Amino acid sequence: MQPMSIVIQADDLGLRAFAALSFLSMMFPYELHLTRC
Repeated sequence: MQPMSIVIQADDLGLRAFAALSFLSMMFPYELHLTRC
């Protein structure tokens, strides 16, 4: 029984999802700006 390893894995997954989300939120305005012009 190692609950810590599960917590760490879940935290790593959350960090990856957050990083992907922030990356997408950064890229979307750029893409929209390109298509608008």
